[in-house]
Amino acid sequence: MRSNTAVVKRERLYIRDSRNGRYVVPDSIDWNKVNRGNIPYRLHQTSGRHNALGLYKFVFANSESVYLHDTNNKGAFKRRKRALSHGCVRVENPADVAEWVYQVNKFDTNYIEQLHIISGAEPTTEKGQKFLEKRQEQDSIHYANLSDYDRQFYRKLRPTSINLQKPIPLFIEYYTCFVADDGTVQYRDDVYYKDGNILYLLSHP
Repeated sequence: MRSNTAVVKRERLYIRDSRNGRYVVPDSIDWNKVNRGNIPYRLHQTSGRHNALGLYKFVFANSESVYLHDTNNKGAFKRRKRALSHGCVRVENPADVAEWVYQVNKFDTNYIEQLHIISGAEPTTEKGQKFLEKRQEQDSIHYANLSDYDRQFYRKLRPTSINLQKPIPLFIEYYTCFVADDGTVQYRDDVYYKDGNILYLLSHP
C-alpha cells in the first residue's frame, strides 16, 4: 500500500474504516502512518472468480478458522507439490462438491438451479429465468438506493450462505507414510511438521 495503492484495484479490494464503518478511498489514506500495530482499516475482497477463495467456501466446525474452499489459482493443482495453503484446504472441483452436498440434503431441483444461478450459471428452466429476473430487479433497487459514495464499492455478486438440514461428517487425514494399492510403502514430506511430535510422544509414553 505504501508504494502502490493500485493493488487495491487489481485485487478488487475495498477498504472500510473500522472506527466508523465507512468505506475509504485508498489514496486518501496516509499509509506511512499505518503500521502492523495500528491498522484501523479492514480490507475486503469482492466476491467472484477473482476472489482468493473462489466461488465456494465450505464451513465446518473447528477451532482454527479452517475451511474448504475454491481458489482463483487453478494452476496450483497441476503442481507436483501443492502444499501452498496457509491452513485451509483448496478444493479442485468445488462445484461437484457443492452438487453432492445439495443432493445429500435433498434440495429440490428448483432450489438447486437457484443456487447455480447465484454462483454465476445461466438459467436452464423457465422458473430459473424468472428467479434470475427477480434477483436482477432486486439488485437494481439495491443499487439505486446506494449513495454516490457507496456505489464505487458496489459488489454485484455478494456472499450467500446456504444452511444445511443434514449434517455431513468431515474427516481430514494427514499421512507422511502409507501403503499404496500395489503394496509398496510410500513416503511424503512432512509439510506440517507433525512427525516430530508423534515420535516424541511415542518415545515418552
